[in-house]
Amino acid sequence: MKQHKPLTRKTPLASKSTLKRSGFKATAKPLKSVQGFKGQGFSSFKQKTYEELIEQERKKPKAKNYGLKGKGRSDDDIKLHSAIVATGCFGCQAQGKQTLFPLRIHHLLGRNKGKASDVSEKVVLCLCDQCHDPEAALIPSDQKRFHNLTAASVHGNKKLFREVVGDPSWCVLETYKIIGRQPEWLSPNQWYEYFQLQSKTEQESFAIQTLSYRSVG
Repeated sequence: MKQHKPLTRKTPLASKSTLKRSGFKATAKPLKSVQGFKGQGFSSFKQKTYEELIEQERKKPKAKNYGLKGKGRSDDDIKLHSAIVATGCFGCQAQGKQTLFPLRIHHLLGRNKGKASDVSEKVVLCLCDQCHDPEAALIPSDQKRFHNLTAASVHGNKKLFREVVGDPSWCVLETYKIIGRQPEWLSPNQWYEYFQLQSKTEQESFAIQTLSYRSVG
């Protein structure tokens, strides 16, 4: 049997040198910065703790938005809201239902913007959590079996609310009739004209027109 000679390099390695890689080039690209982390790649991204996130939110500048908070209520606004809440949930009464959920004031035009002619705190009506917004309702534990997410509500099923209760602007005027007060955005002649309307359709049309320029919500 023929014996083969051991393999040897034709060009000896230089002293203290290491083997070089082959001519194959890697095609993998380095990780790019992740969008939203301003130049940080995955390897350098450090997840923040809950306390750090809270501190980060606290340091952010506060936006001047009076959509929910508003500029505050006057003494007359507070008295008006108390009188309206005392009438109960307008939605439940219109449907002949018993009110089983907490009551709240619904603002059709948002909260007070701080203007002299602002009537946002006047254009309101009383609704329970179910008729206001079932998804955000604070439901007592003993009433959860009555909670219906598809119920007629001004922030949920608006179409059904208008069908079984009425347009929210009409509900406001009817509430003012109940408490015996003239709405501030209507003149005495307009208020008298509203009382002369016989059908609900005519009353709703009147209510919508008198508030349409104020962007009813």
